[in-house]
Amino acid sequence: MKKLSLKWKFFLVFSYVQLIAFGLILIFYIFFAINSWHIPPREYLIYFLVTIILLTLCFNSLTNITVVNRYFPDSILKPSIKILVKILGIINLILSICLLVFFSFGLLTELKKRTVREGYEFILFVVFCLLLFMIGLFTAILQLQMNNYLTKKNKDKLDSLINLIGKE
Repeated sequence: MKKLSLKWKFFLVFSYVQLIAFGLILIFYIFFAINSWHIPPREYLIYFLVTIILLTLCFNSLTNITVVNRYFPDSILKPSIKILVKILGIINLILSICLLVFFSFGLLTELKKRTVREGYEFILFVVFCLLLFMIGLFTAILQLQMNNYLTKKNKDKLDSLINLIGKE
């Protein structure tokens, strides 16, 4: 097992959580779209964009898991992987902020419709969305720090090897 610091262990766990959560949401969303017979043609673009967003978030989580398992704790990222991680980190950050904005508008709309706030489903949904936002924000920030962290750890490893050779 690789030796990871606590924040990178959380990063890995949260990447798995995001993969499972967004994967399940994608499956339910596609199932809903397929079984919905009355989708107006003007909403096809919305369904397509939401599907692409969910696929992107799943791909981002898979990339994070792969990078942590392959390059951590002290290997340098390949240039192509470095660019991919940066781009996906920025996209993850933007999508996390968009998730919060759309969630807030949806929450306000839903609260205006409700007269009686009964049931725990609504509260669970609110907690679930806020939790996904916080996890997305955390993983996006660490994803943007990943290259600098790995470069520093690799330099420290090489310095310790040079010092070890120098002592012999």
